Amino acid sequence: IHHVNERLREHYAEFRAVVAELDDFVRRHRQEPGFGLAVDMRPTDPFPVTHSVPFPLVLFAPWIDNHAPSHVVSFPDGRLEICPAADYRRQHGTAGQLFPDLVRIGSDFNIYFWRGRYYGTLHWDDIFRPDLKDHSYVIEGATIQEVLAAQPARYQEFLNDLRTGWCIPPRLGFEIMDRDYRGFQLVRAGAYCYAVPADEGKFQINRFNARRYSRLFVAEELTVIKEQVDAYADRQAEASVR
Repeated sequence: IHHVNERLREHYAEFRAVVAELDDFVRRHRQEPGFGLAVDMRPTDPFPVTHSVPFPLVLFAPWIDNHAPSHVVSFPDGRLEICPAADYRRQHGTAGQLFPDLVRIGSDFNIYFWRGRYYGTLHWDDIFRPDLKDHSYVIEGATIQEVLAAQPARYQEFLNDLRTGWCIPPRLGFEIMDRDYRGFQLVRAGAYCYAVPADEGKFQINRFNARRYSRLFVAEELTVIKEQVDAYADRQAEASVR
């Protein structure tokens, strides 16, 4: 137990330091007129995330303002960086809402408001940043109720895909089995093997889950996935000589 506690303490040391530094900034500026924070938190930031909710939205909720903030907070390489919102907008050419608003936390889906629409996202699908990441099983609607009504069917679709290998848990990790087998990249993740076109970039779990490849194959065995690729490649070769 002591060893585990020590590892956790070391793991969270930088996180606690960043939280303390941000808390000090808020304490010194929160009484200023118009003070508010927008948080440019990304799925790749090296901080713990619970239920896919960024920690600043929990710890600093009263000061979050994604529409007219005074400052923008970001975490390049795990470091805290705070700049005036006007400077951030100039640097990034961004007008209007900067980042999605978290409006509801649910057991299966969190709901965000983003540029006039509501979005339901799986609670384990990382921080919701549709401008940076391909999210899967997203529900879009004009109202919160519209998103809520669609949740049962979408969640069942997610569970079915998870059982059959058509959804890969984002933190599962994967192993590249062959970088170019007859034009396909072969990958193993968990109990399944996957094939995606080799010329469409590196394999990405979020991209697979969002069906952002032109061709996808899934099988439990590497020999079977190769047979699927062989059959497809042979068909393409036959069609090209006709």
